Amino acid sequence: FQAEDGIRDVERSRGLGDVYKRQLYLMVAKGIVNQKSWAKILGIILAILMLTSIPIGTVLGIILLINFFSDESKEWFEQAKTTTPPIE
Repeated sequence: FQAEDGIRDVERSRGLGDVYKRQLYLMVAKGIVNQKSWAKILGIILAILMLTSIPIGTVLGIILLINFFSDESKEWFEQAKTTTPPIE
């Protein structure tokens, strides 16, 4: 009866690892938006790790690495170093 009721069709959770990985990606994305140098370094590491996830991860990893090492990216992160935060 289980197969007829569709009980076996329920997709299982992939665990806490996926939750933590998604939080890490979001943290890096927020750091990049805020021009944090640690986010660029961590983003490069994550992009290299993505290369092993064939085929989509490989494509995304290559795109990210190209963007991280582009001149525009260097300028983006250099702006944060030259601007001073407002004094409150």
